[in-house]
Amino acid sequence: MSVHTPGPWKFKTDHLKGDCGIHAEGTGIFAEAFTDIRHAGEGNRTEALANARLIAAAPDLLDALKGLLSSPTHEGWQGEARAAIAKAEGRS
Repeated sequence: MSVHTPGPWKFKTDHLKGDCGIHAEGTGIFAEAFTDIRHAGEGNRTEALANARLIAAAPDLLDALKGLLSSPTHEGWQGEARAAIAKAEGRS
C-alpha cells in the first residue's frame, strides 16, 4: 500500500501570487507544479500544464484502476475511469 497525500488533488494557479501547484483538500501547495509554467514559451507552457493536470489526476486514476481490478465484472467502474481520464486531460 502506498502512502501519499490523500486525494482528490487539484492543480491551481494564482496569477497574482505566482503560485502554481498541486493542492489537496485542507492543504496548501504540497507539490510545486513546474515553475516553467510561469516563465515558459507557449509550447512549453502547454506541455507543463498538461503534466500538472496528469499529476493532479493521479489519485483518481489509482482509485479507478484499483476498482477495475477488484471488480470481477468491472461494472460501475467505467464511469470512474472515464472521469479520471477526463480530469487528467483537463476536461473536468
